[in-house]
Amino acid sequence: MATEKPLSELSMDELQAKEKSMKSSVNLWTALLILMALGAIANTILDGFSAATFMPIIFAAIFTSVHGNWKKVKAEIAARNGLI
Repeated sequence: MATEKPLSELSMDELQAKEKSMKSSVNLWTALLILMALGAIANTILDGFSAATFMPIIFAAIFTSVHGNWKKVKAEIAARNGLI
């Protein structure tokens, strides 16, 4: 597996492209988690507790990681722009 370059070694254009793709990813994960939560609530009401009830909680951990990486990229862009 190829290793990814550290954020400090990326050009500003690369950082902005990475931030844009990560923002889309975060938006997608947010939508998926909302849909999963609604589905889990409906499933719990109709059928009681099952494995599907806890799926949004499991996937929230992945969302936290994706969101944290997006915040790191945004912080690097802000640092280069002199905002921090």
